[in-house]
Amino acid sequence: MNHQKVYNNIIEIAKSQNRTKYSLYNRKKDIFLPYYEKHHIFPKCLKGTDDKENLVLLTAKEHYICHKLLTYIYKGNRKLYHAFYLMTFDKKGKHDISARDYAYARELNRYAMSILHTGRKLSKEHKEKISNGMKGLKRKPLSEEQKEKISKSKKGIPQTKEHIEKRALSNTGKKRSEETKRKIGEANKISLKGRILSEETKKKMSAAMMGKNLGIKRSDESKEKNRQAHLGLVDSEETKKRKSISHKGKHFKIHNYLI
Repeated sequence: MNHQKVYNNIIEIAKSQNRTKYSLYNRKKDIFLPYYEKHHIFPKCLKGTDDKENLVLLTAKEHYICHKLLTYIYKGNRKLYHAFYLMTFDKKGKHDISARDYAYARELNRYAMSILHTGRKLSKEHKEKISNGMKGLKRKPLSEEQKEKISKSKKGIPQTKEHIEKRALSNTGKKRSEETKRKIGEANKISLKGRILSEETKKKMSAAMMGKNLGIKRSDESKEKNRQAHLGLVDSEETKKRKSISHKGKHFKIHNYLI
């Protein structure tokens, strides 16, 4: 179909009829007059003017068809897509059109919104407004199947240093219930059980933990938990050697310092 040709034909016929925009009902003659809508022949979003030559009166049906044709003629124009979408639905979101036009309008609006938001950077104030608006909303809990799908989609995706820092800050000072703590502990046990760590990973873990417990006073409850966790554990010969080497260096330094 030649969309431009069909569009031009509708405009030419409408102009040839010398239409006039009346009120819907003429009291003097007691008749209903034809209903017309003003239309810009060359769209305003494409720098079309309000001049008389660029305006035409169309019936509601013609106006709707012309806006649909414009979405084909000027493909990829977000504003024309959105204009057609607004003509398709009323303020309450209801529609009284064919299923084909309904689906088409929805697709156009989705595309128009994606163009609008691509590469858009929100200000800190805007983000806070969105965050405050979302607070208190009750969300439907995720099913086990949904959780599994999300987990699979996230696996293997490397996280940036910025992302890790943001996540750490969001969890700082967060109070967790005993049940949540237990679940996290069990999950960590499962994830590390039977896992062979490389020397590089071990070094990273060691460096990350280094100095974390210095100067921190542990409660009696924490000490007891730590003692219970290590009960019955037997160190391997390799672990004993490493501990011996690490302690020798520490004792030597203390000894020299005391002397």
